[in-house]
Amino acid sequence: MRHARTLRLDPSSQLAASIEGWDYPLERLGWMIADLLDVQGSSKAGKKWKSYPRPIKPKSASQHWGDTGGRTRSQVVEILNGLGHNLPV
Repeated sequence: MRHARTLRLDPSSQLAASIEGWDYPLERLGWMIADLLDVQGSSKAGKKWKSYPRPIKPKSASQHWGDTGGRTRSQVVEILNGLGHNLPV
């Protein structure tokens, strides 16, 4: 089980990429280089800069967990506090 957890936390493993729904795995150094490239490119090109592609899907295409069922935050907190949690309102 520890090995699976270790692989899950490593973004360069195929297992982590598959669980996260990425197109391909990417090492931590790759993420840092892509971020640096985006910072430099956007500082030089301004609004014309297009971000370096990442394996992650855009937020609109990703699955969101924890549907609140149309409830407001205060309603959710009230329900959770009724179940024994101590959340501030």
